Amino acid sequence: MSTLWPYHVATQHTVDNTERILIDLQDHTVPDRGSGGGSKASAIVARYVGSTSKMHTIRVSISPGGRYAVLDRLM
Repeated sequence: MSTLWPYHVATQHTVDNTERILIDLQDHTVPDRGSGGGSKASAIVARYVGSTSKMHTIRVSISPGGRYAVLDRLM
């Protein structure tokens, strides 16, 4: 889950050393403000389908060319 932002924010996730997943967190419904607080409340922005109920390794990192790695919560 994450807030959406009125400027470019993307976060890269990896689950159990699989393929990297790039998650776009920019709110494309408003003009790009370049900075500031979120423009949309926290909501589900991605999901990992097919996992089993066991210990997993989740890596959250800055996307290529990015400045931030953002994550509100995991469920």
